[in-house]
Amino acid sequence: DTVLFASWKTASTGGGGNTGVDPTPSPSPSASANTGGNPTTRAIVISGFAGGSDQLTTQMKQRIKAFIKKYPTYTKIKVTGYTTGPTVLRADYGLSKRRALNTKSVLTNYLGTNQRVTKVMARQDTGFGGHLRRIKIVLTN
Repeated sequence: DTVLFASWKTASTGGGGNTGVDPTPSPSPSASANTGGNPTTRAIVISGFAGGSDQLTTQMKQRIKAFIKKYPTYTKIKVTGYTTGPTVLRADYGLSKRRALNTKSVLTNYLGTNQRVTKVMARQDTGFGGHLRRIKIVLTN
């Protein structure tokens, strides 16, 4: 079986600064032939958290809402929060988890009757950059 993973990222517009979106260009989603045009997995990565912050911006919340509303037939939702730094610290794990939990809280406002968050996870990256301070939402059937 082929499992398709599609990720959408919005390119930054304007004159620099932290806009709350990942500057990576958007790939075009596609579906594998054996799924009848309905991929089994959809995902979105949203970056732009301020350093040390677990708070989602209005723009982040709008992107979450649009993503969930676009795929109402996907019933299971996994949320992962990420932090970055030169090393992996216990405090970073807590921040990653709070990012994921705050995202789950926002998601509950937009879920359809058959949708539910099935997993909340925390991850850490070694490195620097606002684009690495992110959350990832994965939808499956």
